Amino acid sequence: MMTATLATLPSSTNSQQAAISRTPSLVSGLDAFGLSNQASSLARSGDLVGAERLHLQALDVKTKGFGFQSPQVAATLHALAEVQIRLGKYADAEQNLRSAVSIRAASTKPHDLIEAAKSRELLAQLLERAGNLAAAKSVRLAGQPDWIACGNSKVIYFLRPFAPSA
Repeated sequence: MMTATLATLPSSTNSQQAAISRTPSLVSGLDAFGLSNQASSLARSGDLVGAERLHLQALDVKTKGFGFQSPQVAATLHALAEVQIRLGKYADAEQNLRSAVSIRAASTKPHDLIEAAKSRELLAQLLERAGNLAAAKSVRLAGQPDWIACGNSKVIYFLRPFAPSA
């Protein structure tokens, strides 16, 4: 397999070189997604410690390959937080959900904004569990007016305002 290096691209600008250096290799990208899939399987089967370990490995690979502010990292942070909640690691879960929300909410893509709403909702549920109802309400309302998820772990509804017909 051949790989290109920056040295083979003499006409590249600095910004092109920076973009290339942040592009994950196909191998590391597949490794990261494979780790995430394995972690999800372990979580479904009840091996939460193993799931957390694999999510942390996937997070490391994705952060190195895609950068911390990437949607791929946000997805892993959210999944990791779900496992950490089940393990009772609430402080870790809260920190990871706050990071996931921050990354996802910064996007302009509708899919990322929907995912941000899901992460906000899970964070709000975690804050409610801790008795911090005011913070939970604030987190939920942060998606207004366009992106709020209301629901529980079984069903999530997305509310988007609509313009009444004239």
